[in-house]
Amino acid sequence: MDKWHHHKTITREPALMATFRKMASGHWQAIVRRKGYPHAARTFRTKALAERWARGIENSIDEGEYAAASRISVGELLARYEERFTPAKRSRVKERSRIKTLTRHLGELPLSVLTPEAIVSYIEDRLEEVASDTARKELHTLSVIVDTGMALWEIGLRVNPVVVAKAILHATKLLKPGVKRERRPTPKELAALAKSSHWPLWEYAIETAMRRGEIAVQRREHRSGNVLHIPQTKTDQPRTIPLSRRAMEILDGLLERGDGAVWGITADAMTRAFARECRAANIADLRLHDLRHEGTSRLFEKGWTIPQVAAVTGHSDWSSLKRYTKLNPSRLAAKLGRRGKRRQARADLSDG
Repeated sequence: MDKWHHHKTITREPALMATFRKMASGHWQAIVRRKGYPHAARTFRTKALAERWARGIENSIDEGEYAAASRISVGELLARYEERFTPAKRSRVKERSRIKTLTRHLGELPLSVLTPEAIVSYIEDRLEEVASDTARKELHTLSVIVDTGMALWEIGLRVNPVVVAKAILHATKLLKPGVKRERRPTPKELAALAKSSHWPLWEYAIETAMRRGEIAVQRREHRSGNVLHIPQTKTDQPRTIPLSRRAMEILDGLLERGDGAVWGITADAMTRAFARECRAANIADLRLHDLRHEGTSRLFEKGWTIPQVAAVTGHSDWSSLKRYTKLNPSRLAAKLGRRGKRRQARADLSDG
């Protein structure tokens, strides 16, 4: 029978033989054996965790789920999802990279032993190598794939173990909430970047506060005078934005390409070029996306409201824009100073 399709039959099997062995490291290994089923083994920090995992395997076998889940490996599920759904995504390169990582670490496991404990252990190991944000994205990808397998392919799981693992990781603070970057380029750094070959592109990114993927696919026909239509966005919600005078000057100064593209560069190539030119200018810890943060912050510093800024940047969640209101005090002071001088000048004229 095709391992992706089965009819679940609940039967009572002979008693399970679960054994527990204390290892030299102090950890405990649980081994579950039953005739007609592949044996399952996992190592845990405590005997209590090992016993809890073994009971979960026992329950899955008794309820007829283990047979289906034990026939399919995590790697097979990942591969099937990648083949079916990943090619159509704009984020396919990044998703393929995450699937490759998940396959390397978890691919050989039968789905029957992809337990919350196994996932928590995986994340603990990953956090020794990568940042929390990377581990969180891998966890999200795995959860989506398991959900898809449960809904479409009857993989033999009642509950998505990744969801349970997420709750444990957050409750125990093992996976800390992501910290939003507040990095903005300094005037000195911008002056250094102004000497780079891609400066018109970097300045345009600031002036428009667009995402790199939106800039990369921009075409000449998307512009109409002082407005720009952005048909392809991260949120799949097209938008039209006003162009600043400087943004229009940048566009007007570009040579027209025969293929209709404005910039003729991919999003990934933009990231590489920005990193390369930052290194050449001795600028540390500045990322391409920080230019979008800079552009968004400047809009707030001009006195724009959250709805007005969201219409330009494409933020669907207005609450995420609250962090942009942490404005640079020195820039605000300079702005207030300029306003004061203009008011004084008007007063002097009226007095005269």
